[in-house]
Amino acid sequence: MLLGKWLMEAGQAPSGAIINWLVENVLAAAGMSAAGKDGLPARCEEEIQGIPPGSGGLVMLDYMQGNRTPRRDPRAKGAVFGFTLGHDYRHLVRSAYAGIAFGTRHIVETMRAAGIDVRRAAAGGGGARSSSKITTALISSSTKLPGPCSKAAHCRPPGTRLEHSHLPFYTQAGEA
Repeated sequence: MLLGKWLMEAGQAPSGAIINWLVENVLAAAGMSAAGKDGLPARCEEEIQGIPPGSGGLVMLDYMQGNRTPRRDPRAKGAVFGFTLGHDYRHLVRSAYAGIAFGTRHIVETMRAAGIDVRRAAAGGGGARSSSKITTALISSSTKLPGPCSKAAHCRPPGTRLEHSHLPFYTQAGEA
């Protein structure tokens, strides 16, 4: 605890699970082995370098395990839409990262609409431990916040089912 600080937490339970699902179910078909899964975030980042922002119109809604924040609806469903024959697995991966980032933006906008002065975010879980920088870059770009701090290997309590939680938000007590 830090004297004079408040912790505002808002979780995105499925973000790491979405990337894991893609690795285990889709990327194997593209020649990427799930056996070497630890190195796949960096490989995914390399693979999607040529895919422009917007993923050619392919959009992913990141509610694959419901929505914790801000909708608080465990029955919410994820979606991928905008597929054309011009898309390949790289567009799908890029849209997954973007969907996670825009899910974070939705949370930030909801907190700001409630009068909370959100100034920075912290990332935890698998994405924060990996060498991949695309998630933090997309979150920073979509939220207009500095890149999420990810120095701690785990920002979440042990034993939770959260795979990757982007957001504890820090603000001074008088601003909350």
